[in-house]
Amino acid sequence: MPSNAELEATITTATGERRTWLFRGEPLGRDAAGRRLAISIAHDITERKRADDALRESEAKFRTLADAMPQIIWTARPDGSTEYYNRKWYEFTALREGEATPDSWISFLHEDDRGPCVDAWRRAVVTGEPLEIEYRFFGAAAREHRWFLGRALPVRGPSGEIVQWYGTATDIHDQKCAEASLKEADRRKDEFLAMLAHELRNPLGPLRNAVEILRRSGLQQPWAAQACGVLERQVVHMARLVDDLLDVSRVARGRITLRKERCDLPQLLRQTAEDYRSTLEANGVALALEIPAEPLWVHADPTRLSQAISNVLHNANKFTDAGGRVTVALSATPEGSAEIRVRDTGIGMDAAMLARAFDPFTQADRSLERSQGGLGLGLSLVRGLVEMHGGAVSAESAGIGHGTAVVVRLPLERGVAPSAARPAPTSDVAARSLRILVIEDNADAAAMLQALLTMEGYRVEVALSGPAGVDAARSFLPEVILCDIGLPGGMDGYSVARALKGGAGASPWLLIALTGYGREEDRRRAQEAGFDMHFTKPIEPSALESLLASIAARG
Repeated sequence: MPSNAELEATITTATGERRTWLFRGEPLGRDAAGRRLAISIAHDITERKRADDALRESEAKFRTLADAMPQIIWTARPDGSTEYYNRKWYEFTALREGEATPDSWISFLHEDDRGPCVDAWRRAVVTGEPLEIEYRFFGAAAREHRWFLGRALPVRGPSGEIVQWYGTATDIHDQKCAEASLKEADRRKDEFLAMLAHELRNPLGPLRNAVEILRRSGLQQPWAAQACGVLERQVVHMARLVDDLLDVSRVARGRITLRKERCDLPQLLRQTAEDYRSTLEANGVALALEIPAEPLWVHADPTRLSQAISNVLHNANKFTDAGGRVTVALSATPEGSAEIRVRDTGIGMDAAMLARAFDPFTQADRSLERSQGGLGLGLSLVRGLVEMHGGAVSAESAGIGHGTAVVVRLPLERGVAPSAARPAPTSDVAARSLRILVIEDNADAAAMLQALLTMEGYRVEVALSGPAGVDAARSFLPEVILCDIGLPGGMDGYSVARALKGGAGASPWLLIALTGYGREEDRRRAQEAGFDMHFTKPIEPSALESLLASIAARG
């Protein structure tokens, strides 16, 4: 018998069961009679054989399943060295079975992803944490790098030790390309909307200033005063449409940042409604207020909240005929919310309209003539702004001809001390003549603004391009510069600001951007370029005059 001889044999027991035994033998030499001696040990290995057979069968099934998968499937040892790739791996890399090494995958990674991906895998092997990472992998057949999502999970033994790693690599290249295309389309849409707003707002400024000049010139004929009123209202209407269009787009993409503070809701609501009273009364609609005298505190952006309420009032005004009534009510609910209810006696809504009242571009058709106009964005914007405040908005109506109630609910703050009241700005200022430079490429806009400011007693010069504006600033030495952003001559408004603010020491002028670009990023860019203030066209003449008067009063 050779040394360490082994033999497996299947033996049938007395009960008829077939079991596998392992026999081992070792020679012991010869006895005194010269006979060969040996020692033999037999082990019943039936259960081990069954486990080995089951493991082989399981591995075969796993590999059959893995080869049928559209993903790359792999396994690795506890130390992270790869021991198996499925058929998809060999098809993608064009390697033949047997050519792959434990680290073959590293060479197929994009050079920008190689370091981060290898580091992440090594950390996972050390910590035992699952891995998920995106990377670009080179496909030999396609001759290009494609994006993959890689995942790896550890398999642990009875004692918690890692016995193997299972991993997948899923091709997400088309998804990544689609995401990039969507981002590019979104960027282009933002640029288009910004340019659209700029181009639509630019004509509104000179129109609004021209109306103010005509009004101050003393209109003798009633029809002339009426025409001025029509022009003024239509300019305001157009500006509102542009603002709504941009704001709805920004709210939908989360581009609006709220500047929240503690607000006395009754005071804000009362002020917003009173500001809109003249508009309602001009349409023959009465305004009633049911607002408590005691404070109700909310954490909100007062400007955006006022904008939402104004849009509700604007909608009520559009669809309420002369002789009607709009009621603004405020109450606190037992659930700790403030409930704002704006009721009108207008045309009302049917069930179908109520279901989509807050969807963008939704309108109630009063007639084929669309006498009320609009883009159908007002209530959609209301919903977006209210939801950004953690609130909710809904509409109620008993049907056509029975009016509508828009209900806004906002969370109340409990047990919070009110913020200190801000001092009211002083209105009694002693104005003095200012030197003002207007840098504006639209000749009509520049002329109307110059005329309006000259009527106020200011000394005004105009430059129609960026380079001309810089030269004029250095020769005229204005105290205030009103500068457009979109300027010709190879120098836009940002460049003008940088040129004028770039000298040593404090600038002698106050630099104000007066532009059709009104996005948050536009305001940020203006501030970074050196502008002291930013206003979106068309600016209300009275607001501009108050600003200039306060500057003049500083001495």
